[in-house]
Amino acid sequence: MKLLTTSAGGSVRVTFLPDPGTAVPSSGTTLTLTGAARMVVTGFDDRSGCGYVLATGPDVASADAGTQRVTHDGVTITATPELAAGLRDALLAGRSAQLVLGGPPVPLNLDDRTLLGWLRFCVGGVLSVMNGPE
Repeated sequence: MKLLTTSAGGSVRVTFLPDPGTAVPSSGTTLTLTGAARMVVTGFDDRSGCGYVLATGPDVASADAGTQRVTHDGVTITATPELAAGLRDALLAGRSAQLVLGGPPVPLNLDDRTLLGWLRFCVGGVLSVMNGPE
């Protein structure tokens, strides 16, 4: 899987370019990021064989092409369909996440730090993080 990131005039465009024979939702899934800084995480889930993109921030009112919105406790993020489904299931089941390896579990929510911990230690395959928490 390759990731193409371009920027111009305050917007960033992230595009998945799948490797031959791999499953990536909507080949060429693209997120266009504008306005306030958004956390964007890209990765590859070996369990499902799918690449994923997750984006947070105040300007995710509508899902970009190839992504779905997930809302929990008044916070909305966008993610590729397979990751969005897994996140919805985990939120409904009341799952927890670790913020650091070996750290105590915390309730899963859509806070950037908690989402990143969930992706790193539960989903796995994080390839890149843009504008992540300190």
